[in-house]
Amino acid sequence: MTAYRPANVSVGTDNGKSVLILTAERNGDQIYSGRVNSQGKFNFKYGSIEASIKLPKTGNGLWPAFWMMGDNGKQWPACGEIDILEMGERNGILNGTTETYYNTAIHYGPDMDSHRQEYYGAEFSHSLQDGEYHTYNLDWTENNLTVSIDGVNFKTFDISPQSGRHEYFQDPSFILFNLAVGGAFPDIHDLKDLTALKDGEKAYMYIDWVKVY
Repeated sequence: MTAYRPANVSVGTDNGKSVLILTAERNGDQIYSGRVNSQGKFNFKYGSIEASIKLPKTGNGLWPAFWMMGDNGKQWPACGEIDILEMGERNGILNGTTETYYNTAIHYGPDMDSHRQEYYGAEFSHSLQDGEYHTYNLDWTENNLTVSIDGVNFKTFDISPQSGRHEYFQDPSFILFNLAVGGAFPDIHDLKDLTALKDGEKAYMYIDWVKVY
């Protein structure tokens, strides 16, 4: 449903901060949005990565994400994918908790037919779509991936040799941010069900900073 284009990625200001802005917009039946990644520019292996992000109200249809992919020349899912932040998933829509229902996941496997994922979604203690910046963190070691929000541990994935997925998360990874609209995650495939972005409207995802250490 979303067409990504460079025009929907910009640098601007928000409350005096210099920020990266991803803009989703709807023009009739066409949806445009922004996506950026660091492939070919920056990757890393092990350590911590965190980003300060202000999310839009996802409502029914927006799907903001902060994630990583293995920078190893392998096809998905063999490259390994780490989803640090995803919001707007259909369970939050069904439960009326889109502002607190948070998702994280890992994807892996030798090929598309053998794709496997470990997916975790749960309610966070308070709204993450409250017009404030929140910090989303991944701690990555040889054996574990731990996601936290504002310093609160949310989920730890076991990637040890005994887990059966160790090999997929031992290469440097690049970073991605995007603001998708509709699709499988919110389970919205028809524009009539897309209430988060009406014709002529725009929505914004602001990234203040990203730190790797």
